[in-house]
Amino acid sequence: MTRYHRLSAQDASFLYAESPKSGMHVGWTVIVDDPTLSEARLRQHLAARIHLAPRLRKKVLHVPFEAGRPVLVDDAQEDRVQGLGVR
Repeated sequence: MTRYHRLSAQDASFLYAESPKSGMHVGWTVIVDDPTLSEARLRQHLAARIHLAPRLRKKVLHVPFEAGRPVLVDDAQEDRVQGLGVR
């Protein structure tokens, strides 16, 4: 059985309003001032802890025929750290 979480009306409105000209997503930046921390070590650190953040393991699934608001479902993607945009 697939577990899902329906988006709130507000979250769905942000999703519907997003377009190539109007990004409605929220982003963040972390500045790490540690010259000993390499990209490989940071990726390894995140990969070992991603299971602690369930929201980062979800993807949006639209309901057929737009019969309701979209839902969040588990994402089977293997490399979830890659999707975090770590550079």
